[in-house]
Amino acid sequence: MKEGKAHRLEPRIYYYMFGPSEPALTIKSGDIVVARTRDARGFNERMESMPEEMKQHSATTLLCERDPLVGPIFVDEAEPGDALMVTIQRIKLNRNYAWSGHRSHFGSLTGETPSKRLFLNEPVPEAKFDWHLDLKKNTGTRLEDETHIMTAGSGRPLMDCVRIAQVELVKWLVDDYGFEKWEAFQVISQVGTMRIGNAVDPGYTVVGKFPKKYLAGYKIGD
Repeated sequence: MKEGKAHRLEPRIYYYMFGPSEPALTIKSGDIVVARTRDARGFNERMESMPEEMKQHSATTLLCERDPLVGPIFVDEAEPGDALMVTIQRIKLNRNYAWSGHRSHFGSLTGETPSKRLFLNEPVPEAKFDWHLDLKKNTGTRLEDETHIMTAGSGRPLMDCVRIAQVELVKWLVDDYGFEKWEAFQVISQVGTMRIGNAVDPGYTVVGKFPKKYLAGYKIGD
């Protein structure tokens, strides 16, 4: 397909649901759209919250103000029943930190919508965790506590998440701690551990953990 015209979408309103809203942009098949998005809680690159005038509001529905959407985009000459293919060419990070978190009544052990009455775990308190992003390498630094360094692999199927977490853990030991590659692979298989950190949508996250006590010259508490 021939590459079309490039458009820059400057959102005036961010939406919290799909619906019959006025197009924010009209394009033709094959065109390229560049848009600046906000994170799941509506924060921009300077961690500024979403202004009220930029939020979607409804007179009849209480909207969950998470995962704001840009658009809608109208494709000229598209007809009902046509198949729409969207190719994401690039995602560019615009700040050197990110966050993840958890909140009550959400997660794989909570009953599904609409009842959410089945609780196999106590509701967890809402909490937010900060990550450091390397804008040159497009990596995040997924995870370290007093006793372990950790990596995370997210996706599906589950075994691919295992592979991603383990490969990244091997790379960390080689790049930062001087291990030979296959030596790192072997020692992880003996003393490393894993856990499933996330199961949603259904995507998975596997966390690979390596004990700091096996890192040369490292003492717990340093």
